[in-house]
Amino acid sequence: MKNKTLLIIILSIFTVLSCFAKKKIDIEAKWGSPSTRSISDNPPIQAWIEDNNKDILLNFSSFLGEINIYVTNGNGEIIYSQKIIATENSSFLINLYKTIDYEDTLTITNGSYTMYGNL
Repeated sequence: MKNKTLLIIILSIFTVLSCFAKKKIDIEAKWGSPSTRSISDNPPIQAWIEDNNKDILLNFSSFLGEINIYVTNGNGEIIYSQKIIATENSSFLINLYKTIDYEDTLTITNGSYTMYGNL
């Protein structure tokens, strides 16, 4: 009986903790040189929605130079805009000051190539 109670408690804890995990943003990409078709299988950016559902963490695995980051809502209105220099193995945190909605979209572009993901 003790083992069964302990098992139930442990499973409950794991269930609760998994509710607070980061959510990975699937990035679709058209990035690279004009001769490169696409690198969507291995984009140079990883993105996650943080536990508070208001922040987005971006990790860059390669040097991308100057890029523009946009978050738009379901109506296409820009709710966040920032220009940064993305260097190899760097991170960038976006604080939206509002709860992320399922219709929001993350867009990252250098003017010629674009990556995007639904939040």
